[in-house]
Amino acid sequence: MSIRKILVRHGAVASLMLVVLLCQATARSQVLGGDFRNTTINIANGLNGDVALNVQTGRDGNATVKGGVTVKAGDKVSFDNQGRLKTDTAGFWKGEKDAKYKVLFRGQDGKPLLIVELRGEVRWDSSRNISAGADNFLRVATTDDKFIEISDRDLKTGQLVVSTKDGSKFKLYGLSCDFTGVAFPVGQTDSTKVGEDRHPGPATVPSDADRADDKAIDLVMGKLEKGHMERNPLVCEFEVMYAPILEKMGGKEKAIAMLKSAPMDIGYTSWSAKKPYQYIVGEKFKYAIIPIDSHRTRLGHKEHESGFLLGVKTPDAKWEFVIADFLDANVLKEFFSDFPKSVELPKHLLANE
Repeated sequence: MSIRKILVRHGAVASLMLVVLLCQATARSQVLGGDFRNTTINIANGLNGDVALNVQTGRDGNATVKGGVTVKAGDKVSFDNQGRLKTDTAGFWKGEKDAKYKVLFRGQDGKPLLIVELRGEVRWDSSRNISAGADNFLRVATTDDKFIEISDRDLKTGQLVVSTKDGSKFKLYGLSCDFTGVAFPVGQTDSTKVGEDRHPGPATVPSDADRADDKAIDLVMGKLEKGHMERNPLVCEFEVMYAPILEKMGGKEKAIAMLKSAPMDIGYTSWSAKKPYQYIVGEKFKYAIIPIDSHRTRLGHKEHESGFLLGVKTPDAKWEFVIADFLDANVLKEFFSDFPKSVELPKHLLANE
C-alpha cells in the first residue's frame, strides 16, 4: 500500500471511466455516463434502441459487462436515490466475450440477499422481468459468499425461478442496468401487493442511532468540503483517514508531509457528500457508505467524479474514513474482515465534462 496509489487518482489514471458519448440516431452502441441518482432522462427523437449506462470491470480493469436500457423516442427513464431503475423500462446486461460477471439481488426489504454469477447477455422486458438469457445464470451465493451451481431455470411464470444444487429456489425479477435486481426465496409469502413498489431499495427510515451518526459524519463532511475547495484535497482526506491504515503507511505526519511536497495540478469547483448514508453493522465495527459527488479541473481538463468514502466507527465512537481507492479485497480482508461480503460497494466513476 502506498501514497502513489492515491496520487494516481489525481494524476493520470482512473480505475473506471464512463465516457459521455451521444451517437448518431442510427447507432446501436450509444453510451451515456454519469451519476443517475434521483435522475429522470427524457429520450429525445432519434435516440432509439440500446443505450448503455453502466460498466462493470474485472480485477484487471477491463470491462466485463455493460448494463443499459432499451428505449424509444418519448420514453422517460427514472432512477432512485441509489441509481437503480425506478420506472418499468426494458434493458439488458451484455457480457464481454466469455467474461463472467456478478449481479447483486436484494430481498423485498431492500437488504442484500444473493449474488448471482452470469455470463453472456441477459434482457428484461418493460415489466422488468427476464425475457432472454435465462440460461446465462450460472451460480448463486448467499451471505456466506459460497457459490452454488444453478441446476434449473424456470421462466414459465413470467419471472425466472432458479433452483440450486442444494435445493434452494429463488424468484428473480426487477432487474436494473446498475447490475442489481430483486429476489425472494420460493416458499415464502411474496409481500408485494398490487400498487406497491415492486423494485424496492434499502430501507430509508433511520434509527435514532443512525440520526446521531448522521450528525457526526455531517460535521466531518463539512470540513472535507471546505478542505477540498481551499487546500490540498488529499491532505484533508488523510487527516480523517482510518488510523491503522495510516500507521501501515508510516504514520499520519509522514504521509501528509509527502502529500504536501507532491505537485498537484488539480482544483475542485465543488465537492459534497450525498445523503442518505448507508449504514452496515458488522461484528466489530459499524460502517457507513457515503456517496461523494465532485467537479474539478485536472491538467486543464474538467472532470466529474462520482465515488464514495467508507466510514468506520472506532471503539471509542469516533468516525474515521477510508478513501475508495484503498478498498481492494486485501485491505477489506486485513482491516475490515467483518464487512459483509454480500454488501456491494458503489462504483467509482470519472467522466470528462
